[in-house]
Amino acid sequence: METSSSNHKIATSLTVSEFGNESSKQGHQEPSREFIDIVESQLRLFIAAGNDTTAQATPTFHFAHEGVSYPTDGALIQTNPTVAHLRYDLWPRATQFLPARFVVAEDHPLHPIKNAWRVFELGHTRCIGEELAVMEMKLAVVLAVRELEFDFDWEGWRKQR
Repeated sequence: METSSSNHKIATSLTVSEFGNESSKQGHQEPSREFIDIVESQLRLFIAAGNDTTAQATPTFHFAHEGVSYPTDGALIQTNPTVAHLRYDLWPRATQFLPARFVVAEDHPLHPIKNAWRVFELGHTRCIGEELAVMEMKLAVVLAVRELEFDFDWEGWRKQR
């Protein structure tokens, strides 16, 4: 059986071989707000499969629509975030990739309604794998970006502004 020191050596060698030596010097950095906005926008438009939630309704739970209350006793209730994320009444310009919508002021027309972003669901139905999934997304972006070369057109960008 391996000791914890040998596990540490293995983990360190994997880290260095996969990510380079610089990672140990820089320490952990939280991703930028812009990066998070891009990931949230991407997930909203192209949500992972299998994220629907189904639950047995209780006798006291009712749906209300236009002043009419609908009982749900004995029914199965299913949420579908994929459909909700494309509703124009919840997401202005719903089919467009607009990362800025997550940082605009609350009174801005693009600002989403509270709790409308349901990629990992909310409350007791929240996905227990959310942290792992987000970490894997960050890692995939980092590994992809390290292999790319960028040629920025700063002059063209300045003209657009």
